[in-house]
Formats: sequence, C-alpha cells, structure tokens
Amino acid sequence: MKQTNKIALVVAYFGRFPNYYPLWVKSCSYNPTIDFWIFTDQIIEDLPANVKCVKMTLLEMKNRATKVLGFNATLSRPYKCCDYRPIYGLMFADYLQNYDYWGHCDIDLIFGDLQKFFDRYNLYSYDKFGMLGHLSLFKNNENVNKAYLIPNGHMDYHDVFTNEKNMVFDELPGISTIMKESGFKVFMRRIFIDIATMYHRYRIIDVYPLDEKPINYKQQTFYWDRGKSYHVYLKDGNICKDEYLYIHFQKRPNYQVSLSLLSAESFFITNAGFVKGTLDTMKKEDFQKLNPYFGKVYETIENIVNSCKRRIQGYLKRKLNKQ
Repeated sequence: MKQTNKIALVVAYFGRFPNYYPLWVKSCSYNPTIDFWIFTDQIIEDLPANVKCVKMTLLEMKNRATKVLGFNATLSRPYKCCDYRPIYGLMFADYLQNYDYWGHCDIDLIFGDLQKFFDRYNLYSYDKFGMLGHLSLFKNNENVNKAYLIPNGHMDYHDVFTNEKNMVFDELPGISTIMKESGFKVFMRRIFIDIATMYHRYRIIDVYPLDEKPINYKQQTFYWDRGKSYHVYLKDGNICKDEYLYIHFQKRPNYQVSLSLLSAESFFITNAGFVKGTLDTMKKEDFQKLNPYFGKVYETIENIVNSCKRRIQGYLKRKLNKQ
C-alpha cells in the first residue's frame, strides 16, 4: 500500500518577488498533497489552498534563529537565509510540528509531480531527501532537526550563523555531507533538471559529483504540462521526453510573464522566458526557435569566457573583503 505522509516546503523570501513568481505558485497548485509555507514581508493574495503566506520581517526571522541557537544570529541580508535552511524545522516549529517531513525550496524553478517522485524513490525511508538548496526534505524528528549541531570537519554551525558571508550550509558541502557522514540516510540522486548558468542556451549542469552524467542534446528544450516537468529533445529524428521532479532555471533575468500564461495548461521554459505552447503540436524545427544551438565550438568558447569572468569576480570580491 502506498504511504502518504504530510509534507511541507518552506520559502523565506524578503523583498519584491520576481515576475515569474506566479508560475511557481501555479506549479505548487498542481501538488495538492504538499503544503508550501511562504514567510515574507510582501503581501500576497489569491493563493491556492496548499500555499500559505505568513507576514514576517527579516528581523523577526533573525529573532527566531537567535532563540533556537541560543546566541545572536547574524542575518542582515535576505540571501543569508539560505544558510539557515537546515534549522527551519526548529525556527518554524509552530507551523511545522504536525508534518512528517519539512523542507525548503527556491522559487526560481517550476515543480513537476513531486508526490510521484517522492513515492517512486521512497522518500519515507530517508532522513534527508535531496542534497542541494533548491529543494531538500528532512524527516521531522529531533535527531534530524538537530543534526546541524554534529561536530565535523566541514563546517561549524557557530561559524555559519555568526558570519556575514554565505557559507552554503544548506548545500552539498554543508548539512548534506554532515548528515551522510554521521550515518543518516540521505538521498543524493539527481532527479531534477538544473540549468547551467555558464551558457546562454539552456543546458543541464553536468558536473555534479553525484550519479550518472545527464545528456545534453543539440536540439533540446524544457517543458511543463499540467503539473509535470520534462526535458524534451530530438533523438534519431524523433521528439522524446523525460520527466523530472522540477526544472531549476537559476540566476536568470526577471522574465516577463503574460496573463495568458497564468491560465495555460502547458508552456516551454526558455532562456528568453516562458513560451505558451504544447508538445502535441511541436515540430522539429521548433527546437531551434525555443533553444537555439550555435555549435560546440561556440559553447566551448562561451564556457571558457564565463569561467574566466567568474574567477576574476571571485578574486576581486575576496580582495575587497580583506580590506
């Protein structure tokens, strides 16, 4: 018999929401077995039944963290909230205490059928499901909720929560590795689409040290259809699709979203924004319109240039912090 547990995902977001935010909410609405809790200083209206909004300032969130930690938490920038994600189960215990699993997620993504994948990969046998910040779930018990306290050779929680810098404590180098090395059962397979930021064209990141390497095709695009997320590609002259947990289009511009998209049952996710359409009427030549491919040499050069830019920016940022 399939087991269904109560699941909640938490978003702490301060400041103006991006224009594509309504599409994120739309994808949440297609996951009725999961509750989404948004803690924000913004006013949000007309939400689906499974999306809850709690008005909260960044200072109030800082005070919640301080109460849990027992020392003064450092939280002066919204982005620093990411480091606090592993203790959301304690910080928001008054909202999450009745759930079997709580988690955190980003909003620069479009969800697919979450419950389907949680069931397929047996979420309920894991203490932590997912290893990256854009979506992870934790079993809601004391041992898991206090795993951040475990002494380890990676990150010290006191340093994380008293440092102004972002320490990526919610990611693979932080709580995921700490829990895995401490004997917790952690699901670390890549069952999602993570779009690379090194390229103008939409490509899947293929450098994570996880499981099998994903395949990028010359002709490919990404697609959402009535609550399901897909990688769509041309292979041997045929249009194929693979279903995934969600599509994460990180660090992209604030795409404009037309009103017609909000009522659409399907759309393509592209580097130029969201394009209303259906796979049923898609033609082979549409790949080049939705996600143009200019050749391997072009993408190799683009990758090198962007890598150099990031290294220079990182060097300048480190030098500035030392002054």
